[in-house]
Amino acid sequence: MSARSIRIVVIVAVGLAAAYTAAAWIIGINVQSQLQRDEQPAAAGGSSVRVIQRSYHRGVYGASEEVTYGLSDALAQTLARTPAGALISGLHVTVHNSIHYGPLPQLRTVALATVDSSVQWPLPVQTAPAPAAGTALVQAHTTIGWSGASRSLLTSAPYSFQGADGARVQWRGLSGTVTAARGLQAWTATLSAAGLTITGANARQSLLLADLRFNAATRQAFGALAIGHTALTLGRLAV
Repeated sequence: MSARSIRIVVIVAVGLAAAYTAAAWIIGINVQSQLQRDEQPAAAGGSSVRVIQRSYHRGVYGASEEVTYGLSDALAQTLARTPAGALISGLHVTVHNSIHYGPLPQLRTVALATVDSSVQWPLPVQTAPAPAAGTALVQAHTTIGWSGASRSLLTSAPYSFQGADGARVQWRGLSGTVTAARGLQAWTATLSAAGLTITGANARQSLLLADLRFNAATRQAFGALAIGHTALTLGRLAV
């Protein structure tokens, strides 16, 4: 290969690299805006959860995000009357998102972006047995397509935790899939969990839910209504 050919190859390679970097930067701005729009209903109090704190750090090819959610005041007051309600109603859940932009996120797929999420319980929660350091209690891998639609694969390992008052929650794991249209105009979910046991501080109050299955498909209508179906089935319930 002649020196001129080598120069042409180098120029083309540099041009492609520059174009890819520019495209990734622009896509990163779009992805950040989309994530913020999706979180607005919770931030405005329009759902059963609320956004307590959010931080977002954007780079050239990816970004990191941390969002802390809590229950809405109305839902927290309702749950406070249940066994171990004081423990559950005050929980704040923090989600860590590792975001990679397109056109080829991590050079593994063709998509607008991919997001690897992990959910950690807050430090006040005492786990027994304690999970390994850095172990996520819930993990999700989300692929955001060019249309803005997304598909998430969720998994959750079994765990248990105990409050300072002795109330205990035992969780037996979860798996499922969630898909959503751009702007959450429509979404579907298929989730299954082995079960959940909640025991009150005095060990006399307990709630057992076994073989839970959740299926839902909804879409927005007239900007505010959610139309669709939701089904939750239990294999066993004991109180």
